[in-house]
Amino acid sequence: MNAIIVGRKKLDFFFILISFFMMMLIFLVIYVNKSNRDMKYYTIYHKEIKNLSILDQKIENTLLKKYRYIDYDELQDINHEFQSVLKFLDNEKFLYKFDKNLKNKIALLYTAYNQKESLIEEFKATNARPTNSIHYLYDLHQSIEELTISSDEKRLFLNIFFQIEQLVMDIPNDLSHLQADVDKINAIKQNNKLYDYFYQHTRLFIKDIEMMKNILKTNEQLDLYNTIKNISYELEKYSAQMYERQYTIFLIFIIFGCANLILLIVNYKKIYKLVQNLFTFKYVIEKSENIIIITDKNRKIEYVNETFKNTLGYRKEEVVGQQDSLIASDLMSKETYENINETLLAGQKWEGELISRKKDGSPIYEKTSIVPIINKDKIQGYLFIKFERMRSV
Repeated sequence: MNAIIVGRKKLDFFFILISFFMMMLIFLVIYVNKSNRDMKYYTIYHKEIKNLSILDQKIENTLLKKYRYIDYDELQDINHEFQSVLKFLDNEKFLYKFDKNLKNKIALLYTAYNQKESLIEEFKATNARPTNSIHYLYDLHQSIEELTISSDEKRLFLNIFFQIEQLVMDIPNDLSHLQADVDKINAIKQNNKLYDYFYQHTRLFIKDIEMMKNILKTNEQLDLYNTIKNISYELEKYSAQMYERQYTIFLIFIIFGCANLILLIVNYKKIYKLVQNLFTFKYVIEKSENIIIITDKNRKIEYVNETFKNTLGYRKEEVVGQQDSLIASDLMSKETYENINETLLAGQKWEGELISRKKDGSPIYEKTSIVPIINKDKIQGYLFIKFERMRSV
């Protein structure tokens, strides 16, 4: 044996597995924390989107109350709340967490709502006029009935009011029929101011009704509800993708974790066996009748066995950290030591007889083997094995 080759592959592989497992755990913890934050943002965002949907429905319900009394203060409060939610949603802190497509949809939502807000103002202004006109026309009709009028005229007025009531109750009705009946009033009004007032206000009422229909038709085209629904769909899709990613990550972690655990167990058994062998080796060295010395690469003593102590008289504490020349004798030639140094530096084993010196100064003749300890092609230290050839007298 020219040198002791130390192999650390098992230990290195074991620590690589441990490191890999720890990295996986760290990654999993980071990913779980990130997922929890994303879920928190998703929950908040989704809740606000649902709130928008509810607010939009309230606005739609208000628009359905056309030609009736409407609490515009309540409508104003709904608008303010809608704007607050929109402002909250248009927050970079939240938006960057989601797909860019969501940001574009929020922009579309802003545009749709601004248009709807303008329509609401038009609705408020327009709705007040037909509501007032209905009451005024009703009073006019009462006054006209007090006059002496023909049965045909009575039927005409009743028919006009019937059609107006249909419009107010959202019963489908053709405005052209109402317009035709109103034109008949114009034809028979002559110099009757009540007829003329009725005719003028009914025309204004029809005009306002047409304006209201246009407002509601434009509102349907805005389709704010579907815009909100699309955003909700995007969020749900993002949530589904997030759950899918989480499932995949956890599945990969479980597979790699189990494989890593199996490899750790297998390597642990090998390392345990190696450690047991080292303990056995240490026991053999300790109990060996030969003198055993282990040094570092600079030949500083790191270990001596009991035989060293018993034979040379040094305690371990006295020699550990000292050069091996501590026990060298001047009875050996300089050339011998130079030969030892050259052989060992070349990574070769040296064998021969040496004369060492005990602690008390007496010489001891030894058969000596010095073997380089090599790890990864580098000398890490030296193993000295000595046994006494001739005891000193």
